[in-house]
Amino acid sequence: MTQTLDKTGHANLLPVESWRVDRTIEAYVDGCSPTFQMTPLFAGSPSTHFRIDSWTTGKCLFMQNRTGPFAFRRTKSQLERSSHLVVVLRHLSGATRGYSGDEILTRRPGLFHFMDQATPFDAIQEAGEFQTVYIPKELIGYDPDKHPRFMPI
Repeated sequence: MTQTLDKTGHANLLPVESWRVDRTIEAYVDGCSPTFQMTPLFAGSPSTHFRIDSWTTGKCLFMQNRTGPFAFRRTKSQLERSSHLVVVLRHLSGATRGYSGDEILTRRPGLFHFMDQATPFDAIQEAGEFQTVYIPKELIGYDPDKHPRFMPI
């Protein structure tokens, strides 16, 4: 499954309007590859269920994720590929803890979190469920020189 986020702001995931990945951990890892590098974390057998449901509307990509625990980071190519986007994320369960440079990144259930996708980070995601929307910066007037790279909202 090959996916791209093009510079026009359109999410080109598959030649359909929505898609679902819920078969294998490998398919979930591949599904995340346009925006971050992901490594599932297991205690014992890798039987944890990973699932993505996604929808595109115009220039935005909406996702509902259910995952086991995983480590993730943004590679240079992923930063370049999605640097024209911001993401708004909300955890329904589980949490994310990590860092970007010398700044600590913590996302907990209930709050909405905003992040510039040109921001490098390394983090651990607990098992849980979360929702995301990827939005082109130009659509909301985001300017990285004037606005924070990440913040709860």
